[in-house]
Amino acid sequence: MKKTPALISFFSSGRFLLPLFVVLSLFLLGQSFYKVRTRGNQLNLFQSEVDALRAKAEEKLGELEYRRSEAFVYKEALEQLGYTKPGERIVVLPDFEEERAKEGNSQSEESGGSVAGVAVKNKPYWKQWRTLWFGD
Repeated sequence: MKKTPALISFFSSGRFLLPLFVVLSLFLLGQSFYKVRTRGNQLNLFQSEVDALRAKAEEKLGELEYRRSEAFVYKEALEQLGYTKPGERIVVLPDFEEERAKEGNSQSEESGGSVAGVAVKNKPYWKQWRTLWFGD
């Protein structure tokens, strides 16, 4: 009788099927576990996005409710259009800062203390830059 090699006899006897089945099962189980874990992470991410969007929607609904209120309509009519209720008066006060700037501008022009027609004294720096770049 002829002796068959050990490897051939191992495969022909079917003893390799059980370890192959176990390895394949472990691989598929690990793959399934990985998919469940990543999908769980995605679900948590989507849930946080949904919560953020719900909060934003509630905020927008509150803003819409305010904009539909009488208080908002009155405020906008007063500020934007200058409308008032019967019997009300709007008092407009002069801007003291700009008056000082005009006075300082006329004084500096008389004394020659301006640079390119821009008064340097009595104006905040941001107004000096604005006047320099964009004019009065």
